[in-house]
Amino acid sequence: MIKYHRNKGVVGAICAAMSTDWIFDPGIALNDETYPRFADKSLFFIFFMIYSKALSRYSAITVREDFGCNIVKELTDKQASVVCDPTLLLEKEHWNILADYSQQNGSVPYILVYILSYMYNPYPEVEHIVKHVQKELGYRVIYLNGGKNEMYKPNSKIISDAGPCEFLDLIRNAKFVITTSFHGVALACVLGIPFYGIIKNEQQKGDRIQSLLRILNCKDSIIAYNAKPTLRKN
Repeated sequence: MIKYHRNKGVVGAICAAMSTDWIFDPGIALNDETYPRFADKSLFFIFFMIYSKALSRYSAITVREDFGCNIVKELTDKQASVVCDPTLLLEKEHWNILADYSQQNGSVPYILVYILSYMYNPYPEVEHIVKHVQKELGYRVIYLNGGKNEMYKPNSKIISDAGPCEFLDLIRNAKFVITTSFHGVALACVLGIPFYGIIKNEQQKGDRIQSLLRILNCKDSIIAYNAKPTLRKN
């Protein structure tokens, strides 16, 4: 909220910036210590009432995921349209231009592992997937933002200082990508890299990776973090 005086300009501001994931996903917001202290359960559900009223004012609403249509329908009784995530609006050639600015060096084939754990912790079960893929393909594993548990794994490496261009380059040059990241999956799709999109479970509603890969007809690339992988080297 901005306090503005027509003669003095901006004289004060109060701002609370929150990710939409933290607002709309109770699994994150209500169980995460980083969620703002003032947002208790009663206020949390008041937010939904406010959003319902605000969204109802729009004549057209677009969302990135198919389950988002259901949320909008419940809140507003309006039918939303599913549109592409912005990462899918650029062709492979455009992403390659950015990846060419990477300062990353190396020509050894590798499997890229990029695991985010802010929604749930896939460890240690996800390591079975990594070991299986490494055994089948025989490549070195690069852990992007890996932790201390990955430091001593054989035939592996940790990269913790990758910028946006390095991130793109690491995906582009990987022989295989294993990730819980929605945008990691999206970019692997655009750049034509085989991958596993790791999810919590296949029955979970509201999973963005599942939604995207079903739309793209890539359901075979979806795997639960504790499932047994079936990848075989051709």
